[in-house]
Amino acid sequence: MKKELISLFLLILVTLSGCGSRETGGEPLPAIQSQQSLYVPEFLSLEGENIDYDGMRITTDTLCYLSYAWSEEIQYYELLINTFSLQDRTTGSFPLVWPEGPRNQAMTEYTFGEDGSLYAIAQTFPTEEVEPGFLLCKFHPDGELIFSQDVTEQLLANPETGVRINAMETDGRGRIYIAGDSVVWLYDEQGEYKGILSPGEMASGMSASEQDSSASLLISGLYRDGKDKMYLSYGEAGYGGQGDTLAEIDFDGKALTEVCGDFPTVNTFSPHPDQSFLMQDRTSVYTYDPAAPEQAEALFSWMDCDISGQSVLGFGQTVEGRIAAVLKTQDRSGELALLTKVSPEEAVQKETLVLGVLTGAYNYEPAVVRFNRSNEKYRIVLKEYYNYENHENFTLEDALARLYADLVSDHCPDLLEVTGLNLTQLAAQDVFQDLSPYLEQSSVFGPEDFVSEILDTYTFDGTLVTIPYAVFLETVMGNAGQIDPEAAWTPENVIALADANPDAELFDGADRNDIMNFLMEYGENAFVNWNTGECSFDSEQFKSLLEFVKRFPETVEYDPDRPSTPSRIQSGEVLLKTVELYNFDTIQIDLETFGSDAVCIGYPTAEGGRHAMTAIFSYAITSGSKNKDGAWTFIESMLSEEGGSNGMGFPSVKQRLENCLEDAVAVKYMLDEKGEIYLDENGEPVVIGNTSSVQYGDGWSYTYHTATREEAELILSLLSNACPSFTFMDSGNEIRSIISEEAAAFYAGQKTVEETAKVIQSRVQLYVDENR
Repeated sequence: MKKELISLFLLILVTLSGCGSRETGGEPLPAIQSQQSLYVPEFLSLEGENIDYDGMRITTDTLCYLSYAWSEEIQYYELLINTFSLQDRTTGSFPLVWPEGPRNQAMTEYTFGEDGSLYAIAQTFPTEEVEPGFLLCKFHPDGELIFSQDVTEQLLANPETGVRINAMETDGRGRIYIAGDSVVWLYDEQGEYKGILSPGEMASGMSASEQDSSASLLISGLYRDGKDKMYLSYGEAGYGGQGDTLAEIDFDGKALTEVCGDFPTVNTFSPHPDQSFLMQDRTSVYTYDPAAPEQAEALFSWMDCDISGQSVLGFGQTVEGRIAAVLKTQDRSGELALLTKVSPEEAVQKETLVLGVLTGAYNYEPAVVRFNRSNEKYRIVLKEYYNYENHENFTLEDALARLYADLVSDHCPDLLEVTGLNLTQLAAQDVFQDLSPYLEQSSVFGPEDFVSEILDTYTFDGTLVTIPYAVFLETVMGNAGQIDPEAAWTPENVIALADANPDAELFDGADRNDIMNFLMEYGENAFVNWNTGECSFDSEQFKSLLEFVKRFPETVEYDPDRPSTPSRIQSGEVLLKTVELYNFDTIQIDLETFGSDAVCIGYPTAEGGRHAMTAIFSYAITSGSKNKDGAWTFIESMLSEEGGSNGMGFPSVKQRLENCLEDAVAVKYMLDEKGEIYLDENGEPVVIGNTSSVQYGDGWSYTYHTATREEAELILSLLSNACPSFTFMDSGNEIRSIISEEAAAFYAGQKTVEETAKVIQSRVQLYVDENR
């Protein structure tokens, strides 16, 4: 019942000028209030295939990393040490010389030392003569083996629990630290075992040798700082690194000294030559001293350097004082960014536009970065109104109120990402610029290039507010034998359906709030007009809805033994189901559930059933923008990108949607090494893709197939009768809250329906008057 499309979207929800930044509602560390200097990026591509970007290490003036390649000489894959000089840009690549050859072991963990040496843990494969085990190896930067030590006895001290290596690090002397779940094994420069230590021993008094993976204190990381001190972080099992303890390691004394008790292990650290650490938190880079964390100093934000912090895999400072960062690119390869500190006057100057985002700004960082790097005239600054990770006492409702206030003030952003916002309410306030003239004059697109139903859905009183990159759809499915698909699907017909089937549930497990939300989701406009401000919650029509909702239980207890929803629908126990559609495959299981009489009736309104359309990556130009042409340039650029929604949703550009449909319905077969269709043991071609299955606890199951054209066309037919989807971010949430609060007394028999409707009318009218 509850809408989840936005949650799905957010889960999916992947130049030489200092440009593009992000303002947020709260900062975990000191914000960058002003800058006397900027860090200007230079972007370099990293050549090669099969590169382990996650394991790259920046050491003084060299980037070190591993890759693998097929060797014709040995007819096997070789691991290679690769180097890239950050000074003269020269490269090197050297195969590892394993003690027993490349076929007999697999690397499980590794790290690079400051001199570029590779330290690795390898698990050996069993043979007739040799049992499986673990080797500790050190390789010269040119790939030659320096030493190999058998460490099986230490790592597998307790064979029953096995071993899991979580981290590996070396100090400036070349001593080696290997962290398991609850212990750290110590080895000297030659790989000789020197002992073991454990944070659990400090807390429990149990010797480190007695610790195992079931210990309650788990190690979350190993760190070497710029002063060549070694640390480990640890915390209670199940806390996910929030508020871990950081302790300094005394190698010789096999001891730990607690340094701080609220160490942010969710962040990334690298040694700082003058301080303890450089730290990045996906938004900014700071100097960080664990002995004085409150003195952390912000150096720059990633977005100021045209870098999304979400893409940073590793970073460090070079001997020249530049910051080097390894980035994950959109195609899942990598690139290297070299950041040089300059004065503001040295940076390329561009016209700045502000893009307002209610929440989830990180979803839009990649698009903003691509635009800022490629456009020579404009740069985009992200302004996020609500940050889920750090909002303190600032609520989502507070953020929404601030956004609405900004739209009619001098703080108005130039662009607004509108996913989930109540566009009906906002459009009535004339806060958006009509995009139609820009689209008609565009040299890239014309109105005819877009799906007309999508443009129509986002046109309010003649104003085209936004053009989504893609959309999700949501509808309600029922049985045509119980619902007349030709009749208007109104709240009155919902009541009639329930009356005709008194022994069935309207929705599986629905309570009063669920039913009221279903009726008001898109039926609210029958009782409130945002253009005129008129409300009618004291009408007979609304009173009848209150009487109907009263029939349902206040709460519904979850019953784990209850049959699955598909089973209950097929047995006639449940009448309706919400259906979320984000690709051409997603309708299959619901069509199977309802069978040949399945009908998409949508959400009830006074005019008839409507299907919900959720825009994704959808931008509007505000009326208060001082640079509307620049804002359109950004929108046009975003709409021009291929793959801008990561393959999710239904594209608004006609040709993309047609390509998406044809790809979805095309049956694809497995091919053999000759490129011919592979046949199974029965001589049938083997289909690939779209063969996943779902099975419920009661045995009901479904196996997906390649989408049919009929299924795809059914989904597309919903576009013509869709309306914009509003989520928890809209005014309807407040109106429904008022209804829920005031109706409780009526449901409990403490007030009459007339009294209840009168109070609701009064409160909602006041709310509408204050927010028009």
